[in-house]
Amino acid sequence: MENDIFSTWIFQEIDKPETIKNAREFMRKYRSLQAKTVLRADPQRSSLYINGHIRGNGGHSDKVSKAVLKRDKAVQEIKEIDEALLTVEEECLQALKLKYVNFKYEGVSEKEMAAALHVSLKDFRSYLKRGLLQFAEAYKAGELLIFKE
Repeated sequence: MENDIFSTWIFQEIDKPETIKNAREFMRKYRSLQAKTVLRADPQRSSLYINGHIRGNGGHSDKVSKAVLKRDKAVQEIKEIDEALLTVEEECLQALKLKYVNFKYEGVSEKEMAAALHVSLKDFRSYLKRGLLQFAEAYKAGELLIFKE
């Protein structure tokens, strides 16, 4: 019986437009995650986080502890995203990086991004879609995939 359930899941058809939409919404969070990976240069905060351990007796150190935990979670998430991005075809990867990762291109139009890659806008958008699908398949073993019902 288990084999029937497993093979049904494997052979389900991916809903490409919905998967692309899902992956796009997820990737839009990349830059904010990246920003969370850096704790502010605050001597009080950094003095409380020594050798990977939080010291203190409540109050301010609890806030620091929460900030460090958020940062560590964001660092882990970025690492998992970056690992999945390594599986994406090169031209698609370059388009994804310009659109979602590189701070230099934040707020830049897709037309300008396409020009930076020396491709047409149509090709740039095609690379984005293909790259988002490949990313969705690779990220956490397909966690972002949406299947047709």
